[in-house]
Amino acid sequence: TDGIANVALSVKRGSKLFFAKLFSNPWHIEQLNLQAIIKLQTEGWQLSLTQLLLANKDLAVDSNATLLFSNNSSPHLDLEGRILRFDASQLAIYLPRRVMPPPAVTWLDHSILGGKLNNGTIKFHGQLSDFPFDHGEGIFEVNTSITGGELNYDSDWPVIHDLVANLLFRGRSME
Repeated sequence: TDGIANVALSVKRGSKLFFAKLFSNPWHIEQLNLQAIIKLQTEGWQLSLTQLLLANKDLAVDSNATLLFSNNSSPHLDLEGRILRFDASQLAIYLPRRVMPPPAVTWLDHSILGGKLNNGTIKFHGQLSDFPFDHGEGIFEVNTSITGGELNYDSDWPVIHDLVANLLFRGRSME
């Protein structure tokens, strides 16, 4: 039979999260609310996050997700989330740089100087080993808008100030 565990977690200021396989630095936490259901099934584990609210001085995100740990394949993630707010000047902390091409990380580190993102959405559907889904094996999408943006696109160009734009990241591309 299936085993079930319900977990509720609330963390306040002063905590840190560190995902060493993805990120270079820990994330400082001011608020973390998590509600999860863990099921052990014959085909593997299922972790359902029915609520995940993460907030600190740089960002606030709210999401739900299901992560399937199969006995025979890479974990599969279904995630839908909202970006409530994000300070783009702090992007370097939140880039999954351990799985990104170094030239992309370098460009983002030097080019995105500031701005505020509000009311965005995040979608991730697929096996983690297939990310960034170059062959359509899954979906990775961040759709948001930026205000007050500062972009240093190229060292030979002037810095763009007070940028207002809609941004769509899909897989490896940005529109």
